[in-house]
Amino acid sequence: MARRASQRGISLLEILVAITLFALTASGLAAFAMHSLRRTSGNRTSTGAVIAAQHEIEDLRGLDYVAVASRSYATTISGHPYGVGTAVANNTPASGMKQVTVTVSWTEPLGPQSYVVRTILTQIH
Repeated sequence: MARRASQRGISLLEILVAITLFALTASGLAAFAMHSLRRTSGNRTSTGAVIAAQHEIEDLRGLDYVAVASRSYATTISGHPYGVGTAVANNTPASGMKQVTVTVSWTEPLGPQSYVVRTILTQIH
């Protein structure tokens, strides 16, 4: 449809198309922002789990060799609760060694999560 030279402004159809494009773009950006916020929160809690596991390993290294044993407890890091479980296998993988497995568990909106660290401790004579 050709416009006359005397017609000025924009038509209702052009406004509807512009509003539709804006709505599609805005909803896409909003979805991206929500996903980004969820992942940021998830990364923060995952980092807390790594810190809890490292702290437990360092605590165990500070104990006498004979005192290193399985244990579990709850802790809170930056306001988020974590469960820390430590399993100690004596004489594994060889005699005079202890294989230590630390499992840190927490719950995210996407469900339960866990982080596992394994190390081997040995007695130094």
